[in-house]
Amino acid sequence: MAPLAYTFLILKKTVLFLFSITSATTVLSQNGRELLSPQLDTTSVISQAQYYRETLALDNGKYKTEVFFLSGKTKMIGEYLDEDLESEDGFFQFFYWNGNLESEGMFKNGRKVGVWKRFESDGTPKNDRIYPKETMQTSSKGHIAAHFPGGYGALLDFISDKVSYPEPAQIKQIEGTVKLAFNIDESGEILDISLLESAHFFLDQEAIKAVQEMPAWTPAKLGEISVSSTFILPITFQFLEGSPSIMVGMGFQ
Repeated sequence: MAPLAYTFLILKKTVLFLFSITSATTVLSQNGRELLSPQLDTTSVISQAQYYRETLALDNGKYKTEVFFLSGKTKMIGEYLDEDLESEDGFFQFFYWNGNLESEGMFKNGRKVGVWKRFESDGTPKNDRIYPKETMQTSSKGHIAAHFPGGYGALLDFISDKVSYPEPAQIKQIEGTVKLAFNIDESGEILDISLLESAHFFLDQEAIKAVQEMPAWTPAKLGEISVSSTFILPITFQFLEGSPSIMVGMGFQ
């Protein structure tokens, strides 16, 4: 049987440990702080929390938000248009657990725009990503996405007819995925083609040329009103069993 003093010490430590957890939960819920799960959903259970968030209402009507790792290091900082923190707007920065910058760039009305800088966890720069400045208008209801005339199957046929594997790329066996973004205006015309992800100059130019030759699309609709939207299209060039092939991924808006 354990000595009484030793038993009391164990009980005392247990009580202190439970008090510490309760205190931490209380502190994190005060002063605009919220506990967040690994998926960044709010939680009241500290054992499920991986981050916490602080939000401050600004004089301009926006809400400045900073998300922290439980260690206290910053994971994300930026501003939102709404109190529910659903529509990002302004300059954002994201960080790795070690404090190094992961990415930074601008949001407008909940969508990334312009040039986004990206980095590896050791600080090594990654390729920039470029997002169109004109972004799709969205709604939780009544929104119909823009589509290629004849549907997705017709889009595949068009790409198959228009895109060839460039001979210099075949000779050097260059592979990769080209990711393009383009705006579809209210009349269905394609504008502002942007290169989001480059594979190689030869492959990039072949993909861009095909998009430039596309016919007008059926524009997106918000209710009964035609609206502009952005479409992102990945085209993959690769060798399958030694033969050059071109595949079109499921585009998204």
